[in-house]
Amino acid sequence: MNLEPNNTMTPAAQTEDRDAIVFQESLTIFQEAPGILKANKLSVSNAKAYAQRLLDEYTAGGNQWSAELDDKAKNFLIKVGTTVKSMYEKRSPFTQLATALSKQFTSLEAELDVAAKTPNVFNQIQGLRNGWAKWLIEEAERKRVEAEKLAAIEKERAQLTGWILQKIGELLTDYLFKKKQAWTNNFNSIILEGFEQSAMNLRNAPVAFDRSKLGAILRYEMPYYPLTEEQRNTTRIKAHDDYDFGAWIARHDQEMEELKQSLIDRLPAKKQELEEAAARERERLAEAERQRIAEEKRQEEDRIAREAEQARQAEIAKANAEEKKRLEEEARIAREAEQARQAEAERQRQEEKARLQQLEQERQRQEQERLQQEKEAADRIQQEKEAADRKSREAAELATSAMTAKTLFDQAASASMFESAPDARQGYEIIVTNPAGWVEIFQFWYQRKGVKMAVDKMGSVKLDSMKTFAEAATKDTPKQKGERIDSKFLRYDLDVRAINKKDKKEGE
Repeated sequence: MNLEPNNTMTPAAQTEDRDAIVFQESLTIFQEAPGILKANKLSVSNAKAYAQRLLDEYTAGGNQWSAELDDKAKNFLIKVGTTVKSMYEKRSPFTQLATALSKQFTSLEAELDVAAKTPNVFNQIQGLRNGWAKWLIEEAERKRVEAEKLAAIEKERAQLTGWILQKIGELLTDYLFKKKQAWTNNFNSIILEGFEQSAMNLRNAPVAFDRSKLGAILRYEMPYYPLTEEQRNTTRIKAHDDYDFGAWIARHDQEMEELKQSLIDRLPAKKQELEEAAARERERLAEAERQRIAEEKRQEEDRIAREAEQARQAEIAKANAEEKKRLEEEARIAREAEQARQAEAERQRQEEKARLQQLEQERQRQEQERLQQEKEAADRIQQEKEAADRKSREAAELATSAMTAKTLFDQAASASMFESAPDARQGYEIIVTNPAGWVEIFQFWYQRKGVKMAVDKMGSVKLDSMKTFAEAATKDTPKQKGERIDSKFLRYDLDVRAINKKDKKEGE
């Protein structure tokens, strides 16, 4: 059966001629098919019957093969081969026809096959779709990396901004705290001498904050952040611009006015306290002076008493017995009187000592009360400072969180604005740039798969199959993350193939 057209004809005419020949020949062949099939069936049936007779003869002979049987079998099998050849020759037109018919269909299908290796308009369009999807994916990845880089910078800027805002708050709070401390210490150090001048100074003291002092207060060194010097400076400037210095100045003036008024209100009590302390001190000094004079008087009286006693003893020594007795009696009376005087003097000393101790205890009590009041005032100022520091820290953390959230939102918004790629299968194609790369591919394949294979099967695995395995290994799975071969001899190129399927709504 000759299905080849005349080579002198045009391609279109050859195709039409070939199609005409195929269909003309098919009609003739299909008309002969029933007779050929019937004859083949009869040949098979006769062959089976003769084969069974040979086997029966072999069995009847006690399962003994003989030269006669062997000769019959040989001739029979030769005829079987001839019959098979004859059947093949009769069947050949059908297979040629089937092949020709199949080729007609497959050649048409091949012309529409977008996966065909031979270039055509369809796989050209598919290639354009693949390229478009790849560009969109690569562009989206570039945008994502760029957005992540910008987000990382903005995150660092947000953290630095938070640190600066907190630092500003701490410096301003510390300034106000020290100023309150200084005013309170000045008030506590007021003395009675010059009290009116100190009181006038307090009443006339200004409470309004001088904004020109901000530069001197806000001096600090910024910590390290992975930002450029320009980014650090612009972040600092913006943080200072955004800080509500007006609110802090208003709070400063209000708190200082409240402190000033509270100190002014305490001036009368302060003056009374100083006057009472001065009175107590004068009383203590007067009492000490009185006791000193009394002590000198007692010492003088003791001296006179001792000298009188010595004189009496000398006079007694010179007197006769009767006179001596009289003198001794006088001496006894004088000694008793002296003892009584000394006892009274000791009692007075103890009373004076107790009075001095009472005065000292009262002084110490007043001093303790004063110190306690000063400590309570200092603690109150310290608590106000800690509360202000905590508020500054919370405000800085809130600002940092807000900036971070905005950065993440902007990053997500930037990603959503970019055109999404069509449905596509993504993978990587490994490009071997040096023969040494094949060695690394083999090692990668062997360590993960080849080591588990039988030796006789391992030899049949081609290098291209190993490369395909390495390419598939780049994909993430639920069980493990994708892997790549870290090599300077291999390059991973993104391989994107757009999927041609209807959208859900379109297909419904």
